[in-house]
Amino acid sequence: MTRSDKAPGHADPGKVVGATRTRLIEAAMGEFIEHGFAGTDTNRIARRAGFAPQTFYRWFSDKAAVFAEVLHVWEEAEFALFMSLLGPHELTPLQLAEACVENMRPFLTFRQHLRSVTLQDAAVRAVRAQGRAALMSRLGPWCAHLAPESLAHTLLQIESLSEMLARGDLSDLGVSGSETLQALADHIRALRPAGA
Repeated sequence: MTRSDKAPGHADPGKVVGATRTRLIEAAMGEFIEHGFAGTDTNRIARRAGFAPQTFYRWFSDKAAVFAEVLHVWEEAEFALFMSLLGPHELTPLQLAEACVENMRPFLTFRQHLRSVTLQDAAVRAVRAQGRAALMSRLGPWCAHLAPESLAHTLLQIESLSEMLARGDLSDLGVSGSETLQALADHIRALRPAGA
């Protein structure tokens, strides 16, 4: 029997394998976003994905390993966001800055715990550093007008300012945040090639 003429109801083992891993990663992402690294355990990840707890360990050695995989997924979303900032837009840089802040809101808990984990776990810190380096490399062709250090600075500023505004840090201080939003817009403008 070839792949194309399998009997109905017989799943392709390769697809089942990929689906199990994907469901565990998606469940882990949900747990990390909602409860952070410390507040998440592997049993809850497995249950959220619809599996028995031991299934988790068929795919990942520990919580840090699945966290690293979640980080890869998140980095792909981050890359997509930056690519959207680089393309031609009807939106102004200020409107793009507002969109960056809104995009950051769902990930505030995850990012808070990401910082904590990178301080505690050298392997996760290395994965995060590799992800950032890969982001710079992937964005390089579209940001050739920026030297590598300038690109790194710009990316980190966009990330930091978006997070600060999404958390409401400036509102907590009784200030509007309009100047910070404008600074974020300026960094987005600097990231974009001339004419984009």
